[in-house]
Amino acid sequence: MPYIGKQLVRGQNRKLDDISSGFNGSQTTFTLQVAGQNVGVGSALQLWISLGGVVQEPLSTFTIAGSQITFVTAPAASLDFFGVIQGDVTDTNTPGDATVTTSKLATGLTVNLADGSAATSSLQLGGTDSGLFSSAADKVNVTTGGVERLEIGSSEVVFNDGSNDVDFRVESNGQTHMLFVDGGNDNILVGTSSAASNSIITVRSASPHLSLYGSPGSNTSQLNLGDTDDHDIGNVSYDHSDNSMRFTTNAAERLRIDSSGNIRVTGTRGGSLQPSDNDSLELYTSATSGSANTGTGLTFYNHDSSGFEMGGTIQVAKENGTANNTSSYMRFSTRANGSSAAERLRIQSSGGISFNGDTAAANALDDYEEGTWTPVPSDGSNTSTISAIQCRYTKIGRLVYIRGSLLNINTTGMTSGNTISITGLPFALAPNVTNARCAFPVATDAITTTKGVVASISENSTSFQLYEVDDAVYGTSIKVSALVHGDADIWVNFSYETA
Repeated sequence: MPYIGKQLVRGQNRKLDDISSGFNGSQTTFTLQVAGQNVGVGSALQLWISLGGVVQEPLSTFTIAGSQITFVTAPAASLDFFGVIQGDVTDTNTPGDATVTTSKLATGLTVNLADGSAATSSLQLGGTDSGLFSSAADKVNVTTGGVERLEIGSSEVVFNDGSNDVDFRVESNGQTHMLFVDGGNDNILVGTSSAASNSIITVRSASPHLSLYGSPGSNTSQLNLGDTDDHDIGNVSYDHSDNSMRFTTNAAERLRIDSSGNIRVTGTRGGSLQPSDNDSLELYTSATSGSANTGTGLTFYNHDSSGFEMGGTIQVAKENGTANNTSSYMRFSTRANGSSAAERLRIQSSGGISFNGDTAAANALDDYEEGTWTPVPSDGSNTSTISAIQCRYTKIGRLVYIRGSLLNINTTGMTSGNTISITGLPFALAPNVTNARCAFPVATDAITTTKGVVASISENSTSFQLYEVDDAVYGTSIKVSALVHGDADIWVNFSYETA
């Protein structure tokens, strides 16, 4: 006959394993198993439990939590156990929409989803084209609007793998663009959304800092400035072993600042330097007019205990305002207390040195020289020798200062009636010196004369003659015969002007 009411739903009834070995009169909770495997029980009403031949009332004498049964009263050690789990827990049916809660899902539940694609995600969030999918084995991808945004693989995490015009932004506490990748313009920005002109990386803040931290010892913090041919052809580095900052161009160190603040500039020329060589340090003027006194230089500062004050300068500037004329001077300036810096020395373009702001070429000191000279006695045609000679000179500009000892003059071979002269002066007397018989007193010994003796030089000549002088009036010339052969001495100490 037909069955009226709820239809029977059959399941498998299973006998529970005996748990009486754990009964001790104090333990109340036991694990239910079937054939040695834990068994989950949906409800206490699903169980038939007998203790010592007495059937227990569900929910009153025991409760169920998963595979655990808890008795209200701990079973005594002498009691036996019998239990059956009924298979009919609940009806099987399709649940209504939004009726399954998370508590009904087992912990560790595994759900296999189709791989999906950027256009149709496997786990959809807000639409079929937004959510998660897998583009290949061991990869999880994030898509929004049908465009892949993120790929997480076994060896890398890639943002915007499709190279789309998509920005990436990291926000910090108070900074909306702490890190910002401008996908459309290929820029990386820190602290801003606006890139600097012609910049790939832009860092912007009130006081921006870029820190490169290295370990102490023989390690280097380095910023490479290279290209595809040579990644470190140029770089700025800090050597932690000696705390020096180094600057490299064309793969060679050019400048170093050591730990004491000393600056070392390495030149580019290994051979002999020529005056026209440009090497090591070049200073350029900003002036382009070609006007006189435009140039560049170095300024030096001292500290007067209250602050830094300019102490002096070394400058190179254009000597005139003539176009395409490269004549230049170098000047050195110092500063007296309470005054501005003033020029003290100038090296003019022609090589002369002038002092204290004097710029006239005619007043420049253009030469300084020291040396020895060798005097030779002569009668105008013949020469002789001197046994002992100690003669030196100093030339300052055009002024020549002569000093010397001519001892034990030998007159052999010279004509006794001829005027004695001494040749071998280091420089000739300047031209246009009228008569050229200047009063150059000389000291003599073993020369027969009762008057004073002076040396007379003719213009353009490198020799002098000896004359007697009385009351500043030139007398007769001294002849060879006046010199005592082998004993005559002459001491000279005078100056004259050369060309």
